[in-house]
Amino acid sequence: MSWPTMSDYQEAVQHPASCFRDPQLRRGVAQLDRLGLPLPVTGNFASVYRIVTGGTPYAARCFLRHRPDHEHRYTAIGHCLRQHAFGFTVNFEYQGQGIRVRNQWYPLVKMEWARGLTLGAFVESHLGDPAALARVSRRLHQIISQLRAASIAHGDLQLGNVLVAGDDIKLIDYDGMYVPRLRGLPAPELGHPHFQHPGRSTAHFGSYLDDFSLMVITISLAALQVEPGLWQELQAGDDCLLLRREDFRRPGQTRAWQVLEKIKDPSLATWLERLQHCLAQAPDRAVPLEWPGPVRVLSSPRWHPAPVEKEAAAAVTPADWITQFVPASPPVRLVGSFWLERVTMLLLVAWCGAVIYWSRAGGLRAWDAWRCGGGGVAALGLGLALRYAGLTPVREKHRLAFRRPLAQWRLARLRRRLFRFQARYDRLLQARDARIASLDAQEARLRAEEKTRIQAIHRQMEERLRALSRERDAVGSGVPGSWLLWLASGAYRAVVLHNIKVKEAQAVQVAAARQASVSQELAARLARVAVHRREVHRRYDGLGLERQLEELTAAVAAAQLETGQLRRQLSGYHQVTPMTYLRSILGLQRGLGSPPG
Repeated sequence: MSWPTMSDYQEAVQHPASCFRDPQLRRGVAQLDRLGLPLPVTGNFASVYRIVTGGTPYAARCFLRHRPDHEHRYTAIGHCLRQHAFGFTVNFEYQGQGIRVRNQWYPLVKMEWARGLTLGAFVESHLGDPAALARVSRRLHQIISQLRAASIAHGDLQLGNVLVAGDDIKLIDYDGMYVPRLRGLPAPELGHPHFQHPGRSTAHFGSYLDDFSLMVITISLAALQVEPGLWQELQAGDDCLLLRREDFRRPGQTRAWQVLEKIKDPSLATWLERLQHCLAQAPDRAVPLEWPGPVRVLSSPRWHPAPVEKEAAAAVTPADWITQFVPASPPVRLVGSFWLERVTMLLLVAWCGAVIYWSRAGGLRAWDAWRCGGGGVAALGLGLALRYAGLTPVREKHRLAFRRPLAQWRLARLRRRLFRFQARYDRLLQARDARIASLDAQEARLRAEEKTRIQAIHRQMEERLRALSRERDAVGSGVPGSWLLWLASGAYRAVVLHNIKVKEAQAVQVAAARQASVSQELAARLARVAVHRREVHRRYDGLGLERQLEELTAAVAAAQLETGQLRRQLSGYHQVTPMTYLRSILGLQRGLGSPPG
């Protein structure tokens, strides 16, 4: 059984009383276009029809693709939203058998019809009102903060899913929403690419999903408050604001980045720093909404490797920003009374004095005196060296100095592996995205062809009906001269009008049959496209690229953290040297502090 297409739903919604199961929708009237057909608002996954019942508008959301877990997801989402009763969401009801198409029942979502301008339309109409843009930005932060506190994420925060009516904001389209009861499931969709992290995949599904989208919207609104002309300069308004997916893949290098960085606004500069930092992290490690302060901007995000492998080996990893702000270990100094060393040195001085005395008194030859004195000094030096090497701080310093080059070698090896894997990962992702984009374009062409052919069929039907209407008017315009002719012409007119009525019915039937034929033909082609799309996702998901990338990134971060810790610990041992040991023995330097535990 093929899934209904947009034209199938459009044909069914022409008769609400027979296609809907819900009593309110059955009594309603669909909003029509200029051709007299139900007007759909179509996205990637659903067609939405406005049904007005007794002056109350509803949205009938009809799915264009089949998902076996639709009911489970919408049930969990509805239960969670009813529990929290947010003021910025709309009530909805999932109906497993909500609409009948071709004598088969299919699911739909009945929602309140939210009034207001889309975020894109609102921003465009308020470019000269910075206060209004600031209010919208502040309100969006409040909304996402409330969702985050409840461990919820909308999942597809974009221009078309945010409706603004005065100071009121509504979020719509809950297909990709995350709630706690859906933990562990893959994401049903990846959201609009111009508002999502470029590394997001179906494995990334959690309460953090809206952080990146909110950051993109905040940056655009902050920049437009200062420079409204950026709306035209950066060609915003179609399906994005000031930043696009290409800007996320090449942070700091595209024209949009360069234009935004030239704006002298501290708040905007801070948000740009946040976005660059976020792009250098995995999607599930995004910067939180409560920003802790400026951070060091990473030189190159992990999604785009440097052109030379040596540069990649030396590049800053996501763990670097942590180690840069961790304070160094307190200095370690040699601690102790050193009484044994001092007694030994006093004995050596006494011994050397005795040797000199005996030599001057003639009891020892000069050569023997040198041998006795030198032997004592050598014995003292060897003893002090062994004693120094046995001190706990010295042993710890040697252990850290031995571990540090090993950790640096492991880090360099892991970075090279990560660099090579990232290159492969990017190539495969680009190939997958290109294939999916090709399939999406093919699907869009098929839907456009379906719409064009159906409109042509309707135009031909309307032309035929208008011709028959003119023929009907011509039959009734003649007035006979006598009553006999009037009787005869009346019978003739009745026959002719009956034939015209039959021809009108035939024209409608022919148009309906042609439309059904076109829909059936294109439905089969759309089904093949859907099969190819599922096969592409299945093949790439089977490679486990995201899991491997996360494991390698975690390994590099752990190695970087270990190297940083060893560096900081060694920096605390800069006073543990043979010279400070001698100075401590001679009492020239106080032994303070202790080795770290």
